[in-house]
Order: sequence, then structure tokens, then C-alpha cells
Amino acid sequence: MVIRYFPKKLDAELRDAGLSIVGCRDIDSADPQAVIDFDGTPSVADLTTAQAVLDSHDPTDHAALREEAAESNAAAIPNWSTWMEAEALAWHDTNIAGALPLANLSEANALLEKLENENRALVRLVLAIRNKVFPGLEGS
Repeated sequence: MVIRYFPKKLDAELRDAGLSIVGCRDIDSADPQAVIDFDGTPSVADLTTAQAVLDSHDPTDHAALREEAAESNAAAIPNWSTWMEAEALAWHDTNIAGALPLANLSEANALLEKLENENRALVRLVLAIRNKVFPGLEGS
């Protein structure tokens, strides 16, 4: 059985487990094996802890997955992903700014619904951009 390791993540997991290490790395990407560089000579307890961390290690690089999904997430935002700037501004001017002044509560509710949809699209777009530019930020 081949066990893959994500060295940066494994390094953090080992440190979180209280191990005093210099770092960890793969010695050969074709045949991944984790090398843990201890700071000094590890005790039996250190080796046992390191093995437990290795056994529970999830090598998935979630930041890379978020970065890969960012473009498709942005593309999934209806209209926004394909509009040119002029189209987006025209939609906003017609549907938001053009709805003012409001004549009654029904018009106010309709405008609030449009604003909610516009805000949700903006939030989704900001998150997609963040995941593309700074994939390691989510959950940090």
C-alpha cells in the first residue's frame, strides 16, 4: 500500500502533536515516503506520536482543491460570470438604482429581494477570487 503525504500539512500536524521537529519532506515524489527531521534524537514516545500522526494524516491539499474550483465557482454565478462591465452596470442601474423612488411596500420588498440576490452574487464572487488568489485562507 502506498501512502501519500502532503509535507506542509504533515509538518503542521506533527508540530501540533507537540513534536520538536526541524521539518518533514518527501524523499522521492515517484515513491512518496515521509521523512521527519527531528530536532535532536527522538524518544520512543516521540516515534509513537509521529506514527500516530502519520496513520491519521489526510494528504488532501484542500487549498489546491479550492484554487482549482474557484473559476468554476465564479462561472456558476448566474449572469455575473459572463457579463461585460457595461452589462453588469446596466443591470444594476435598471434593477436597483432605477427602482427608486419607491412608491409602496411591495416595491420596497421587490427591491430588497433584488439587492439580496446581487449581494449573494457578490459574496460568491469575492469568495471565488479569494480561493483563487489566496487558497490557504479559508478556515485559517
